[in-house]
Amino acid sequence: MPVSPISVEELHKLYEQSGNIILIDVREQDEFAATRVSYAKNYPLSKLNSSEVLNELGLNSDSD
Repeated sequence: MPVSPISVEELHKLYEQSGNIILIDVREQDEFAATRVSYAKNYPLSKLNSSEVLNELGLNSDSD
C-alpha cells in the first residue's frame, strides 16, 4: 500500500470526514503520553514489526 505525506490539517479533515483512520505514533510511551493526537495509537518503533501488533492492526498477511 503506497503512503504519501499529508499535512496535519489534511489528516484532521480526513478523520472528521471518515473517522476510519489508523494513525500510528511510533514514539516511545513517555513521549506519547506527553502530547498526542487523540485518535492515535502508540506502537513504539522498536515493537512495530512484531506479528502481534501487525495482527491487531489487520496488517499481517499471515493472519488469514
